[in-house]
Amino acid sequence: MELLPRGVVVIAGGGPVGLLLARVLSFYGVKSKLFERNKTTTKWPKMDLTNARSMEIFHKLGLADDLRKQGVPPGIDQNVIISTGLSAEKPLTQWDLPGVDKFRSQIQNTNNGTQPQEPWQRVSQAIFERWLKNICDDDPLIDLNYGFKVEHVEEREDFAHTTITDMNTGERTVLRSDHVVGCDGASSRTHPLVPY
Repeated sequence: MELLPRGVVVIAGGGPVGLLLARVLSFYGVKSKLFERNKTTTKWPKMDLTNARSMEIFHKLGLADDLRKQGVPPGIDQNVIISTGLSAEKPLTQWDLPGVDKFRSQIQNTNNGTQPQEPWQRVSQAIFERWLKNICDDDPLIDLNYGFKVEHVEEREDFAHTTITDMNTGERTVLRSDHVVGCDGASSRTHPLVPY
């Protein structure tokens, strides 16, 4: 069993939520140890829009402008067409979403507290994860561990045991930490094991 220093947060999952949590914790001076079963960031993105609230968080972290450089340019509208296929005669529906520049103007012109501080940003999850992983890699308070799967979490009164498997060797390790956070997606192994 490996006993982690007091206050270190174990994060199960290295997708957008796990990486962002690690960066937020670091912003507040908290160390984390993140485990992701895949050996690298995703090649099969599900996310393509970072919503306004998330962009507000990136603004607080000082990362919003850099994230915007990774995505769709601000002058391009971000409309969505829903269709039965590319050969369909007409779409089922269409959502007309303004680009960042238009949305920012809308925010400034409606200064009554009903608008977010930041517009959304369209950026592929594959690009987003790679970008945020590089930032986390350079952060001394974040320990990223790709190719390690969280198998089991057992909550105790004052601590948690987390069983980790090295996907290359099959070797298992049990970590003792003060906190564990499940960011391992829809088929989470941690959520059913840790009561809320």
